[in-house]
Amino acid sequence: MEELIFYPNVSVGEFVLGDSIENYLHLEYRLDKRENMFSYDRYVFEDEGLILWVDILGNIERITCSLRCIWEGRNIVGMDFDEFLSVYEDEAGSPELLETRDVPGGPEVQVYGFEDVGFDLMVAGGSIATVMI
Repeated sequence: MEELIFYPNVSVGEFVLGDSIENYLHLEYRLDKRENMFSYDRYVFEDEGLILWVDILGNIERITCSLRCIWEGRNIVGMDFDEFLSVYEDEAGSPELLETRDVPGGPEVQVYGFEDVGFDLMVAGGSIATVMI
């Protein structure tokens, strides 16, 4: 699998938003089927820490990265959130706090949206835990 390079509002690595999941079924994955008509099928690529959220028509709606997401040569997963803001403030724009979640037995999690680049960041303990495109 190729490097998981993030292209704002377009793709992560070879995975393209809006593309048919059929284009990626040759790769090793685990399928978590939707629970109802309002949810998504999830194609989990565990070795890459990547999940593709696929709509009822079989198109990729969302990509989440929990191990690697390379933007401008740096992996932003695991990066300190304050460092991210200082390094990428011109490209990413201002964050909007979308929600705060309490995690039993873990640190509080904040979800920040960056509309200019089309992603949300889940931040736990001051570091980026997940990138959601």
